[in-house]
Amino acid sequence: MSKRDIWGAVKGIVSSVAPTVATALGGPVGGIAANMIKKALGVDSDEAAIQALQSDPEAVLKLKIAEIDFDKFLVEADIRKDELVVEDRKDARDLSKTLGTIWPQMTIVIALTFMIAGVIYALFKTAPPPETENILFMVLGQLTTAWAASISFFVGTTKSSADKSKQIAGGR
Repeated sequence: MSKRDIWGAVKGIVSSVAPTVATALGGPVGGIAANMIKKALGVDSDEAAIQALQSDPEAVLKLKIAEIDFDKFLVEADIRKDELVVEDRKDARDLSKTLGTIWPQMTIVIALTFMIAGVIYALFKTAPPPETENILFMVLGQLTTAWAASISFFVGTTKSSADKSKQIAGGR
């Protein structure tokens, strides 16, 4: 198993606590991000880090330390966080160029659209049992988030627009 696959297995855990580090794991500074996680967890190997993330109750606090250290590294190395996000998405877009088709990505969007429609139908047309209603709403939220992320693959994001609005408002 490659290092990228190993870290991909816990990227969800890392992204919820240390989003900048998680984004970097898939990009050109992924090795540095992984080393900062290992240092914060006090382990030497990738496998030990994965084990610690899955079993150590203090891993969340340690990941926060890794996020702070990584932010310092980015400032010192003059790397912008939005550049990491672009690099992370670039691989997915490059895949469609390599394959010569966007159907794998389109299939995901179509499947998510049908799943959302199915959950909405289940919620509002079939009168699900009250004990499952909250679960269906949570699933709907997760599906909608995944759908929005998959749509941003095709149309980009509004990150630059949000940055412009922030600058106009006087923030930086």
